[in-house]
Parts: sequence; C-alpha cells; structure tokens
Amino acid sequence: MGLTVASYSGYTLEELQTSPDPWVAELLTHLDMLIDGRYVAAQRGQLPWRGSDNQRVHFLGETYTSLEPMVTQPGRTIEFIVGKEHFVSTGIFDPEFVQTLEKTLAGDL
Repeated sequence: MGLTVASYSGYTLEELQTSPDPWVAELLTHLDMLIDGRYVAAQRGQLPWRGSDNQRVHFLGETYTSLEPMVTQPGRTIEFIVGKEHFVSTGIFDPEFVQTLEKTLAGDL
C-alpha cells in the first residue's frame, strides 16, 4: 500500500529480538523504523524523535535510511495539524512548552 511504519518502544531492540512472544518478532518484520529504550527524564535531550538521550533510532528497512545523518543532529520538530473541530500533534514536547501552551489556551498569558 506504500505505507511505512515507525514505532516507539520502551524496550531495547535487543530485548525485543530475544522476546519469546512470536508477535513481537512479527511486529519487527513490519517496522521501517524503531525508536527504542526507556524514557529517562534525567537524560532528557534535544535529539530528533527521542525523549531522552539514551533512546536509539534503528532503521529496519531502506525507507528512512536517508534520514540517518539527522539522527545525531540536535533539534526537535513538532508538527500541528489543525482541523475545524480538533488538532493532531506529533513530536516530543519540552515541559516548558507544554506549560506555556496550556496557559495560552487558558487565556492566562
């Protein structure tokens, strides 16, 4: 269908690969990109697609390999898609940004 699949996991790729659950192995065969590792608030960083610096990006297919150089470059991207009745956001938000957004939406700024 031309679609790609990326997944976040609190487990490392190695933990997933050694899981006895056959569904985990099946899932891995369908992923193009995996962001693995547990979120560690004390290691919160500024790397793309990750909440903390201990997390890793794995390209499990050829689809996203052209993005590999940007994985080590600091900086985050947040995307908002606004509709008439709702919005969708993607990205990892800094807590300060979330607080400012909440205040702005509440009319406190």
